[in-house]
Amino acid sequence: MSQPNQNKTIRVVQMTDCHVSAAPNATYRGINPRATLESLLGPIRRLKPGLLLASGDLAEDGSKEAYEYLAKKLGSVAAPLITVPGNHDEFERQKCVFPQTPIDQPLLVQMGNWQILALNSAVRRQIAGTLDEAMLDGLERLLRDSQSFKLLVLHHQPLPTGSDWIDRYALNEPEKLWDRLAGRSDIKAIAWGHIHHEISGMRAGIRLMGTPSTSANSVPHQKKFTFDPAGPACRLIELGPEGEVSTRLVRA
Repeated sequence: MSQPNQNKTIRVVQMTDCHVSAAPNATYRGINPRATLESLLGPIRRLKPGLLLASGDLAEDGSKEAYEYLAKKLGSVAAPLITVPGNHDEFERQKCVFPQTPIDQPLLVQMGNWQILALNSAVRRQIAGTLDEAMLDGLERLLRDSQSFKLLVLHHQPLPTGSDWIDRYALNEPEKLWDRLAGRSDIKAIAWGHIHHEISGMRAGIRLMGTPSTSANSVPHQKKFTFDPAGPACRLIELGPEGEVSTRLVRA
């Protein structure tokens, strides 16, 4: 992966919860997820990102055909790609098509004076997430380099969002992650998917970014999934040379 100039802003696009299947006409919550994904590709290409992050639930059925479809479509963006598994994904198939995917250990990608740290919070045949001790220990080893600013990405939300239907399936024991991050000034942001709506905030000086799906989304702060007519979205994250983080949603 080529290294950007350390004095330039790194433009990252996070896409999540694509939920595509092997069958082109398969639907997810009543819509065609291939069509909604493709509606975002033009706006994403125009952004000319330096990196794509795909943060889980890429394939609704975990099929090789779904991952190959995504590889073809996302390849049209002409940017390096990092993926993390979600609860719907089949890890080995995903990694076979997308080599930059963590399974048992975190993945680190250096871009200028930023490090992107990708974590696997998915547990096979479970909806909720867990960062096991191997993943957390691997993260702690990677955090020993304090010279670079850091963006963490995972699938499951590391804190409640106020949406009961998905907070039942959040990251288990999230304080284990927060304990490893305590007292660090180099960790600037955490991004995740899974929640099918937008959320942003701060904790301990870290920018928090939950990102909507490229398929069907819910209105935030609901007890049940409540379809959001605003439609599919992804997130632009700009990482500045002095550790600045700015972000906005991108829609079709």
